[in-house]
Amino acid sequence: MEKKKITKKMEEKLLKILYRRYLEEYGYGVRHLDKYEILVTGAEIYVDEMPEIYSYDKKNQTKYSLLMPILDELQAKKFVRGFSTSTGFEPRKYYYYLTEDGYIHASKSKLDHFISYLSQNTGWAIPVAALSLVISIIALFF
Repeated sequence: MEKKKITKKMEEKLLKILYRRYLEEYGYGVRHLDKYEILVTGAEIYVDEMPEIYSYDKKNQTKYSLLMPILDELQAKKFVRGFSTSTGFEPRKYYYYLTEDGYIHASKSKLDHFISYLSQNTGWAIPVAALSLVISIIALFF
């Protein structure tokens, strides 16, 4: 069986979907993050927006979900947190919740990600300052 591997693009896409659905259900703000449950058995609800969430095994004619590995990776990055419940004879249920870090990361645009990258990597300050100097000198003559 050839297993499809998850990618960073898949993580980002799922995180954006979760963020968008959270906004549709609860609106802006992080106050309801604990109420927004992500069930691991619900991979089918993401297929319309993310068809790559399922991987197909042509040999055995089966499909399997990549939701759990993606959520586990997002949990390792602290963008979601996992929680499991088991009461009496009921089977264990696994829930994931969007964290505040995940909410903030998913709400950022590409420009915001670029700006936060530049502010975290201070080595870019010198080339940006030099470029600003060149632009200001050119602006003096035109």
